[in-house]
Amino acid sequence: MLLDADRQLPARLDVDLCIVGAGAAGIALAHRLLGSGLRVCLLESGGLSHEADTQALYAGDSVGHPMEMDVGRYRVLGGSTSQWTGRCAPLDPIDFSAREWVAHSGWPISFASVDAYYPDAQVICGFREHWSQPGGAVRGRADSIEDEPDNFIWRFPASADQARLDFGRTFRAALEADINTIVVQHANVTAVDTTERARVRTIRAQTLSGNELSVAARAHVLCCGGIENARLLLDSAEDPRHALGNAHDLVGRFFMQHPRGVTATMSPTAIQARALQQRFNLFASRRTAQHEVGFTLAERQQRERGLLNASAVLRYEATDGSGWQSLKLLRARLQQRRLGAGTLREALRLVADPIDIAANTWRLARGRHTAFLRPHVSVVADLEQLPDPDSRVTLSHRRDRLGRRQASVDWRISPLERRTARALTELVGASLSRRGLGDARLAAWLFETGPYVGRELLRTHHHIGTTRMAADPREGVVDANCRVHGTDNLFVAGCSVFPTGGHANPTLTIVALALRLADHLRGTLTQTSASMQASKRELLRAK
Repeated sequence: MLLDADRQLPARLDVDLCIVGAGAAGIALAHRLLGSGLRVCLLESGGLSHEADTQALYAGDSVGHPMEMDVGRYRVLGGSTSQWTGRCAPLDPIDFSAREWVAHSGWPISFASVDAYYPDAQVICGFREHWSQPGGAVRGRADSIEDEPDNFIWRFPASADQARLDFGRTFRAALEADINTIVVQHANVTAVDTTERARVRTIRAQTLSGNELSVAARAHVLCCGGIENARLLLDSAEDPRHALGNAHDLVGRFFMQHPRGVTATMSPTAIQARALQQRFNLFASRRTAQHEVGFTLAERQQRERGLLNASAVLRYEATDGSGWQSLKLLRARLQQRRLGAGTLREALRLVADPIDIAANTWRLARGRHTAFLRPHVSVVADLEQLPDPDSRVTLSHRRDRLGRRQASVDWRISPLERRTARALTELVGASLSRRGLGDARLAAWLFETGPYVGRELLRTHHHIGTTRMAADPREGVVDANCRVHGTDNLFVAGCSVFPTGGHANPTLTIVALALRLADHLRGTLTQTSASMQASKRELLRAK
């Protein structure tokens, strides 16, 4: 059933499970429970498409390394999958290990316990066929070369003639058709009501027009992203020190992303450029999933050098003055209706360079990637972050339209990220040079020692770690089953529970953990129902 809280609003819903947030985690969780017999309510802040007023509820303060608070996250059915590229890779086994050179590292669950759910997660993420890739890395370095980086493959569920997978559009019909599932749009959670024993009793929601809704459930799961999950928990009490899960002042701490930056550039010859684009690129196909080949640090290199996990890809751009670049500029001018003095110049370049345009148009028509004669080549790195308790989400004194305190994010990046980026780039550059594929010029910021000025490393909208998983409540916010420490029936899903983030895009692991949580909840809630029914039968017999 699909309801709109602005129009079809019961005053109260009583269900077995209430899920807050219909993004990758929330939808995967609800979809896994279809046919379970459990009554599930899925609350979504947005509707079926982008709404500026609802999106504005993300507004807050960025007080650390620069990032936008309301960009990259979306309040809409499907959440950020409505805009994602579909890039998927699993975490590596080392990401789950306690590493002595990485403070606060180590998961309370094993890689194998998550790896068991990756095949089902691949199906949810839109892959038609399973793919197996231990840790994502393609082992195959030449044994005679001591410091060769591993190759790494990312996969994309859509082929070249398909749009990216939007969880909202893909799973809406199945969720709507299930008699035990209620999806409520425009339901902005405003309060989490608890009993004296910190057991969640109801979750209250409100529309921007003022309608109110209360959902009572036997279990509740927050699936709202790293910033909003922390914000909801911190806002559960007037004094955040007494907030749910915050007995040890850990809610909102260890905020991480995957800092991304250009770490080197290359100017290859035409022959080198062709070889590079044939080996390290985003490879498209009309019939199968796309994949991207790049580089990653081997586990041995991380351990021996005391580095974080990291990966890199090569990005190719047509040079200024090429026909393809002129075609892109002309298209942008036409879309923006900004035809000016430069328009004629770009049009003349099209006529002067028809081969480049024709060749790439033909390649795209066949579902293949573009290729340039002498492109600008950049090495772009994605970095794991060192978990830092001072990198955190707190509440500001400002409030949103619904009266909730806004979030304030102090995102911090340590020197170890810079050292990791430099080591990876040096390995990649040396490897390419040995193969005769050109020389990499490392970015100047890799050799600096002062603070980051803001543009060397950018945000990736992967909000990680603010409700981290740990067996000990003094080390984390949720336990190995994602239950908030100190509560009986409140859980958190999404990459906010990751103790460390690895380098891989988190969506595949978010879905795998959501499926794992769904199986756990199915077992506990079904068992509880069976026990309650047995108790009722005993009482009836006693009477």
